[in-house]
Amino acid sequence: MTAYATPTSGEQVYLPEPRCAECGSRHDVRTRLDVEGVYRLVCSGCVWPCDTCGGEFTTGDIPLDGVPFDSENYVEGRGGSCHTMCTECADTCGTCHDCDSRRLLNGGYTGDGLCEECHDARARYEAEMEEEAEEAERERNSAIGAYHNSERKRATRPVVSPWTLAHRRLIGVETEVECGGRVVRNDAARAVLDAAHPNGWQDVPLSSRVLFCEHDGSLDEGFEMITQPMGLDTQRELWARVLNSSAVRHLRSHDTTTCGLHVHVSRAGLSQLTIAKAVCFLNADTTDRLITLIARRSDNGYCKKKTANAVRAADRHSYDRYERLNLTNSATVEFRIFRGTTNYSTLIGSVEFAHNVLEFCAQASVTSLTLEAFITWLYSPAQKADSVELRALIARRLDGPTRKRIGHLIPTRKPAPTPANGATR
Repeated sequence: MTAYATPTSGEQVYLPEPRCAECGSRHDVRTRLDVEGVYRLVCSGCVWPCDTCGGEFTTGDIPLDGVPFDSENYVEGRGGSCHTMCTECADTCGTCHDCDSRRLLNGGYTGDGLCEECHDARARYEAEMEEEAEEAERERNSAIGAYHNSERKRATRPVVSPWTLAHRRLIGVETEVECGGRVVRNDAARAVLDAAHPNGWQDVPLSSRVLFCEHDGSLDEGFEMITQPMGLDTQRELWARVLNSSAVRHLRSHDTTTCGLHVHVSRAGLSQLTIAKAVCFLNADTTDRLITLIARRSDNGYCKKKTANAVRAADRHSYDRYERLNLTNSATVEFRIFRGTTNYSTLIGSVEFAHNVLEFCAQASVTSLTLEAFITWLYSPAQKADSVELRALIARRLDGPTRKRIGHLIPTRKPAPTPANGATR
């Protein structure tokens, strides 16, 4: 057994100077009870406050700019911020489900197992998705959609009919109208959609609608009416319901400087040569007068006339969409020559003109793209069914010089025979 001497009265006793159990420093050494329940003689530099529970803990790591590095007690938080934690609190951290990093999880109060940054990012994403869903719902229920909005484009569905099957062709119409302060724009659009869809339009999918209304930046206070791709027969039925109703009573189109009528025809079945001949026909000086009479406007910034030949006109990758025949679309060719209208006969006559020009150019030679050849072909019995309103439009619009030039090619209607008894009908 080792014997220890007991100091006597007056004898000076030398005790060892306390040092920090962590770093050996003699500065500000005190006995501390850390959160792990252990008493330790440590200096203030080796004690770290826990950011979560408020207690203190010790670590053997050398502090660099105030943060213990390479330590299980260091956890990264929002914005790269540093969180120092005791072992017990650090054990509550985990791996973020999104970024796979070991961080201070937001799950303490949300239960989603995400770090704070990923939690914020997911919250922003969910808010954006919710806003987009609400916007899409508003678009579905709104009478006027955004200009060429994606919801409407995704809802484009061809309307198949006997005419489309016989001609292998689809036609889409875009016509612009102005309200001019006479009627509230959204109310006018609702009336148009009501007329176009007798069985209702609000409770059906967008793809089941045959007509849409959209905003257009070129209009002052109006909207654009856009049809689904369909045949000439279905176009006649649709516009008869809309333009012969009270829905367009207060709308203006022809008597404005902003409204146009555009006719899209599917490229399917059209050769590059047919398209080239159509460009030449529409831009020829010899046909310009009749085209101006039918279109009810001359060339302008939205439907420019150009000099073209069959070789250059065959280029489908034209970069100028504001030409009489717009070729920039991959699926359609677009006739942009027409002034806007709310008159049924004029609108259908314009659609029939677009169709018949392509039919004529498909069978005519490059050297026979003349006005006289077109009129002779148009008034043949075989073309009557698809040119009823066009013939009426030509009869109304034909002026003196043009009538003198082609009038003899237009058959005159024979008078009805007088009954034998002299009675009139």
